[in-house]
Amino acid sequence: NVDAVTAKLLAVRAGYYDDDAVEAFCGDADAHHSPLILRGYYARVQAVRRITERFLRYGVDRMAADRQVVDLGAGSDTLFFHLRKHGFMASPCCRFFEVDFPEVTRGKVRALLANKHLLDQLQDVNSDVTEGRLTSRSYAVLPADLRHVSQLEAALSSAGFRKDVPTLFLSECVLIYMSAEESGAVLDWIAVQCPVSLVASYEQIGPDDPFGRVMVNSLEKRGCALRGLRAFPDKQSQVRRFKERGWQRVECLNMNEVYNRYLTAADRSRADRLQMLDEWEEWQLVQSHYCITWAFREPEPSPSSPWATFRFLDPDGGLFDRVPVKAAEWSKEV
Repeated sequence: NVDAVTAKLLAVRAGYYDDDAVEAFCGDADAHHSPLILRGYYARVQAVRRITERFLRYGVDRMAADRQVVDLGAGSDTLFFHLRKHGFMASPCCRFFEVDFPEVTRGKVRALLANKHLLDQLQDVNSDVTEGRLTSRSYAVLPADLRHVSQLEAALSSAGFRKDVPTLFLSECVLIYMSAEESGAVLDWIAVQCPVSLVASYEQIGPDDPFGRVMVNSLEKRGCALRGLRAFPDKQSQVRRFKERGWQRVECLNMNEVYNRYLTAADRSRADRLQMLDEWEEWQLVQSHYCITWAFREPEPSPSSPWATFRFLDPDGGLFDRVPVKAAEWSKEV
């Protein structure tokens, strides 16, 4: 969590993308990361942002705008504040839930309460720092151990989570740190409890080539064993884990494919101007060992379903396009 939020702050300072909330959660502003790492975080952050934006705005002109986002293992992520700033959380029907270990959420709640700029964006705030819990009208930070699905369900239920609302579950390097049985239990719970559900998962793959072995060994030395990697080592197995659980539409792309197919040529050129990559082959190697899998399911899929035309991405640069926002600024949650 500390490494990730530090890298994101450095990527923001380098000019890759905007995030005026990240500094509130980062204690080390003097760290250094290579351009390769910062470019990787740029692609990752932008992909997750656009997938979430696409979900929140899809079909609001022809069906109920009720939407929920659940960020599993959210850590110090700032996605909610990005979405709110750009108008995607303007509807009172949208809710955003973050779930993580209590020791992580306690730090986040403490940081939120100490930052007036972020706290002023929330309404009807209730918090308990000792418990690591904060709830507001459209945003919640909740403590739970995801390895125990009962804790996940109890935490969400206590904050007003609705099982009848289309819900996007985000997982960035979270399920991969769980055993196949533990992560499978989470996906099974989602499939059973949420009739219209979407999952977007960012994970490592490719443990058996030379780079993959170095990656795995490096993380293990830091106490971060990728417990699920052997069960889901490639794109095919990532797709299969969802198909076997009833998700009707599943796709997996490595981050080279995401960067080259869904980032516009203009944005790639802008990134090149920010920081030149001398190690281009290494960049491609690293990105090939990370992937995004997205999956969608609904009870009775049909061509007439309002979700029939939903796509996580469009191969026209649409993943990274900026969506016009009607509201110029939101000083409070609505």
